[in-house]
Amino acid sequence: QAHPNFENDLRSRLIKETLEEIQYGRINDRGFEKLVASILRGLGAEDEPVIKPRQLDKGADIIAHFRIANTFPFTLAVQAKHYQPGKPIGKGVVETLRDGMEEENADLGWVATSGTFSPEAQDFANRLCEEGIKVELLDGEDLAALIVENGLKAHLFSGNLT
Repeated sequence: QAHPNFENDLRSRLIKETLEEIQYGRINDRGFEKLVASILRGLGAEDEPVIKPRQLDKGADIIAHFRIANTFPFTLAVQAKHYQPGKPIGKGVVETLRDGMEEENADLGWVATSGTFSPEAQDFANRLCEEGIKVELLDGEDLAALIVENGLKAHLFSGNLT
């Protein structure tokens, strides 16, 4: 039986190292989209999440399909932003996601970033949730934690992330 403090310490260190790699490692914007798609696959997306070509991107960079209890299908639209920590994501990106959710007829939305979110973005996401539009904001630390807890589906990394 591992000591609980050891587990917490190890988890914290792995998240910190993973976050640093996401923010400063050899990964570009397209690679970040592939990384997020891989996280979605690890979380149980039904098939390969679709990364939209730039010219067809109407507010959702990635579309993933899930099924709850092998019965209820739902679609998740994701806006992926590979930003440095010093430049918080603004409200406009959340608005873009909302438009993408509508365009893709998605049930849920994520804005996933390597950085952080501005208070305006958080307030707007909360307002959308109050209106019944289910949006989650995942910052770099959230993504790093998902990677540490769920791993990555390696087959998505047959190409480079740069």
